[in-house]
Amino acid sequence: MVKDSFPFRPPSFCLYEEAVTTSGETDFSIMEMCIDAKPSLSYDPFEDPDAKSNNPFEKDTVEANDMRGEISMSVVAQFNSQFRIFAFSIIVVEDHARFVRWDRAGAIVSTCFNYLERSDLLANFFWRFSHLSHEERGYDSSV
Repeated sequence: MVKDSFPFRPPSFCLYEEAVTTSGETDFSIMEMCIDAKPSLSYDPFEDPDAKSNNPFEKDTVEANDMRGEISMSVVAQFNSQFRIFAFSIIVVEDHARFVRWDRAGAIVSTCFNYLERSDLLANFFWRFSHLSHEERGYDSSV
């Protein structure tokens, strides 16, 4: 038996549509969005494109690779337990954040922004997200 080399860690925060009482376990079958937070920018799994350099988009450090694995596994667990076309998540590292829109083909990742200086970006995102219908949040209504 081959053991996975990457241990599963639940997301730092989970958003649910309604208040739920759980045993402290992440319930991916009713989770709306995962938010993963880390204390240092070294955990940022991505590098923003720079016209002057030809750096790859994915940062290749132990911390960044672990963070990318954690967020990917959380979204895979969400897709495996819900009928979804797409899902959203947020990556928070130190005082910066990124939005991620996932679908079964991959992810679209925003540029990194300082959420202390641009708190309006997070506030607007959460306000808009809270007013979306199930289909607009990514649920597959054909199922």
